[in-house]
Amino acid sequence: MSDTPPSNAAQYIRMSTDQQDLSPENQKAAIQQYASNNGLQIVATYEDQGKSGLAVRNRPGMQRLLADVMDPACIYRTVLVYDVSRWGRFQNTDASAYYDYHCRLHDVDVVYVTESFGRDAGPIAALVKSLKRAMAAEYSRELAVKARAGQVRVIGMGYSAGGRPAIGLIRQTVTRDGVPRGLLGVNERKGVQSDRIRLVPGPAEEVALLRRIFDLYANTPANINDLVRLLAEEGHRTRAGGPFTQGIVDSLLSCELFTGTYVWGKKMQTPRGLLPVPPERWHRFPSAIEQLIDRQTWDRVQAKKAARATPRRSPEWLLAELAAALKQCPDLSAADLSRYGCPPAQTYLKAFGTMEAAYAFAGRTSDIAGAISRERMNRTNAATKVLQDSVASQLAEFGCDVECDFQSHMLTVNGRWYVQLYLSWRRSFTKIAAWYVQRRRITRSDYRLVVFMGEGGAADRYYLISEEDHRKVPMLIRPEGLDAMNPYGLFNIEHLAHYLTLKSAAQDPDEHLPTRGRRPPSRR
Repeated sequence: MSDTPPSNAAQYIRMSTDQQDLSPENQKAAIQQYASNNGLQIVATYEDQGKSGLAVRNRPGMQRLLADVMDPACIYRTVLVYDVSRWGRFQNTDASAYYDYHCRLHDVDVVYVTESFGRDAGPIAALVKSLKRAMAAEYSRELAVKARAGQVRVIGMGYSAGGRPAIGLIRQTVTRDGVPRGLLGVNERKGVQSDRIRLVPGPAEEVALLRRIFDLYANTPANINDLVRLLAEEGHRTRAGGPFTQGIVDSLLSCELFTGTYVWGKKMQTPRGLLPVPPERWHRFPSAIEQLIDRQTWDRVQAKKAARATPRRSPEWLLAELAAALKQCPDLSAADLSRYGCPPAQTYLKAFGTMEAAYAFAGRTSDIAGAISRERMNRTNAATKVLQDSVASQLAEFGCDVECDFQSHMLTVNGRWYVQLYLSWRRSFTKIAAWYVQRRRITRSDYRLVVFMGEGGAADRYYLISEEDHRKVPMLIRPEGLDAMNPYGLFNIEHLAHYLTLKSAAQDPDEHLPTRGRRPPSRR
């Protein structure tokens, strides 16, 4: 940075909207004039197009600038910006000051070429700059309020706020005086800028289909899936040419616009993204368009949907269920939640972030959790050691030379094959009974001997999985999916000894494995 010529400068350009008078060309012209008057040479340009003033995450140009000034090989010492508002209309003015300071912290000055304070870094300039930042933020906020009020007024007059109309509705252009001009098809735009768009009933067959969907749901036992199947059987398609899905039918049954009432403002765009708005703040405009569905049918549909909806589970309810389960089973694991009537682990993860946090809120302390974890580990290690000793003894009986490493659960067979023992018990995962096979390999081995344990702690099935194949094996194997493990199945330990002996003799053992492709028998 110290070798960078002080005359080198970069320019930052930002345009808020396509219709804005302050175009990038005008900004560049003013910046170039300032650079010429002050002996600066512009060597880099950062530019952000579109509506990007409120947040850095939507401004790739500024992101690159902030990253480049941190580079010791940065080729400029000054960043030229048209004015404070082009740097950003951040609603938190500290954010604008922070990004300015970030550049200065790395020996790069930020100069606003049309502002009166210019390069001045004194206290008066800092005060004026803070005021300008607040004015830029307030301008953006006031503009958003005015734009939203304008949209509300237009919708209150019965005009569309945009978007594709649902089935049964079609767009109609009207003049400023409310005189109908014509209908618009899919992807067609109005020909006159001052015209408005109004939604009117669409083709008669679409209206009839819409009313039939509402009538069937309101007055018969049919649910949404039944309606989807019926529409598919009758060959009905959406305007886009696709089938009616469960989501599409559900959105139709939830669209109050069909009753003539326009509901607007359910979500609001904020610097944090699109956020829901409380129902009491929604804007409702009765009789905004012609009614297609009567209010009585609408009310019956909503009552039926509410009765069938799954109640939202509050964090308090989730913790109460978990606490009750912990009383029955203090060493409760995530895999066993469904066995004690709790929702699946994914529900707790969404609510609390981790299962450890959920357990803690439900009353299980870290000391208890640690003791339970150690007890489980000791129990698993003990069972693995017993089975490893048994497998080693049986291999030795069948003529194999075996060495045991009980810490890593590793068997060295005939001095060349490393076989790691892995035990799996059948457990419940989100209400699905399955065996779990860990894919991550802590210790490298030639083979993994996976043993599915049965009730009572007895080995039920043996599978020999090579280093190359262990990532191909499903992580969760349900009873009906055991066929996926057939290529790795063994009858018993004698079968394993036969296989490894043939491998040691450099023969192709796959020709001598009669169970390959067949399900291994259960050892009861």
